[in-house]
Amino acid sequence: MWTSRLSSRRVQRFQRNKAFSISYLVWSYYLDIVDYFKGLSGVHVLWEERVNSATSAMGKEHYIWLTTRRHNFSKTLKRMWYFGRKIWGFLFVLFVFCWYVSYLGKIMPAVDKTKHREVPKKEWESKEPFAVPEWHLPYINNQLLQLRAQGKEVNEDLVKKFYHLPHSVTDEMENPSLDNTQKHDAESFKETRPNNQMNSKIPTEQKNKLMQDKAVPVSQHKKSSSSEPRNSKNGLKIPKTHIPVSPVPRTVIKSLKSLVDRYLEPFLGGISKEQYMEVLQRNTYAVTPKGANKGVSCVLIQIVDHEIYVLDPYQITISGKDLYKNRLEQALVLIQKLVEKKSLPNVEFVLSLHDCVQTVSKPHHYRVAKHIESRPIFTLIHCNFSDNLPFPMLEGSSHRGDWKSWDMSYSIPWTQKTDKAVFRGGIRDSSYFESREEAQRKCMDAGRGKLIQLQEKRQDLFNISVSGRCLKSYILKRLSFEQQVSSMTRILVAFDDANLKQHFKYNIYAEGNCFWADRLAKQLFASFVTIKQDTPCGLYFEPLLQPMTHYIPTDYFFNDLIEKIEWAQAHDAQVKQIMQQANQWASQYLSFSAVLTFCP
Repeated sequence: MWTSRLSSRRVQRFQRNKAFSISYLVWSYYLDIVDYFKGLSGVHVLWEERVNSATSAMGKEHYIWLTTRRHNFSKTLKRMWYFGRKIWGFLFVLFVFCWYVSYLGKIMPAVDKTKHREVPKKEWESKEPFAVPEWHLPYINNQLLQLRAQGKEVNEDLVKKFYHLPHSVTDEMENPSLDNTQKHDAESFKETRPNNQMNSKIPTEQKNKLMQDKAVPVSQHKKSSSSEPRNSKNGLKIPKTHIPVSPVPRTVIKSLKSLVDRYLEPFLGGISKEQYMEVLQRNTYAVTPKGANKGVSCVLIQIVDHEIYVLDPYQITISGKDLYKNRLEQALVLIQKLVEKKSLPNVEFVLSLHDCVQTVSKPHHYRVAKHIESRPIFTLIHCNFSDNLPFPMLEGSSHRGDWKSWDMSYSIPWTQKTDKAVFRGGIRDSSYFESREEAQRKCMDAGRGKLIQLQEKRQDLFNISVSGRCLKSYILKRLSFEQQVSSMTRILVAFDDANLKQHFKYNIYAEGNCFWADRLAKQLFASFVTIKQDTPCGLYFEPLLQPMTHYIPTDYFFNDLIEKIEWAQAHDAQVKQIMQQANQWASQYLSFSAVLTFCP
């Protein structure tokens, strides 16, 4: 505030002579010390004295300004010291308190806080174990496997010998040497056996409870007192099929037998019940090993005395996905046919209805289960990093159409087909990437999204139509006209009609979920050539296919797809021969009789 009273001339002189100001500050502190000692001696220094002594060295205004600044600086130092003492005092008190608490913890006895507190049971601990009868036989007989491994032929007599029960199931349940647990399981099995007089009186609620708690014969899910069809939500229903069974050539039987031996090779040492039942009981991630899949998409199928039993602990047949219900229906159709042929012994196995394999047996970097374990679980596919057993599925059904509808495709001559590669489908997150976020970020670099980029480069070679979402750009539902989706992607959208594909010579097989798609069997029957993507997973019959004989192979990332299409255009006669060989192979290996041959 003293600056305003100073003349501009003196202010300028003061700013130029900063060294003098600093020296005066030192001199002023010196005077304070002198005044202090004078005060001790009883001599009092007046303010006027100080001003008069300083006037000779500098102007009065300068002296007052510098003295005020020094006084403010001194007050700031005092305040900092006072505040610092408070902080150090608080820290000291906190230190003493922490030390005292730690000292009490050492000298006082430890108190068990959970001793008098009732710990609630977990959800999976309160549930009773599945009431599965103990009469089961191993699905794979070790002695039969050894005979097959030695190259010996297994006839019906050997099958009856090795799979014959030592005594009937009824005698085994009435055996007095059984312990209490086995008696309880045997009684549970007696209750679930089909009884035509009792089944018609069982209410729907009791039937649903049986489905949840224990293995129930499929026959109990049918109404015997009413002609109305049973609702698919409340129980199982095996549709009646009238597919003729024709004899299978010996070469096909031999190839399928060798394929089965390859799939069963990891289990030549035998299979215990705990190996597959442990997977079925994984109802939460708390009881599931880290990196493994839960077993909520699995069911237990049992065949006892030519009667099919289904243990559905997760109510897939009641509240599961329609896709899972359809797959279970297809599996039961095959099993029913085998039961009618009386070619199945008393067996039980776990069937997973999920798209992916249930367990893995080798390390990998894909977005599937990571926990390495060997489990004899039947799944829809087989992968080179898993030893799960593939279960064949029927393509023809009321939900998915029938192969007969494809017969009209042969009415289009080969010369009238367009020499382009066609694809119809939806975008799926590739399982090649470890995280879903990375897969969505790179959706245009792999899988079906890569086909969109290739069509942008060479529209003369492709006719691609996909639906879904990629790179935060919504690819709209397939329509019958061209639509600009984003500045990056232009897609020809059209109706996904199977007959539309027959107008093209080449059909691309691209993975969907978990490295596979369920359209390959139909493509091998069709009147075009399949350009198949190399994937680590596939259906049960894929190891029997030969590249450039039954299909044209392409890289997983479609890096050589353009080159393969250009080669096909230049070798039209050879491509047509590949199509004919694929049709002939499919008619032999994918017939209903061949599928039944693979199952046992």
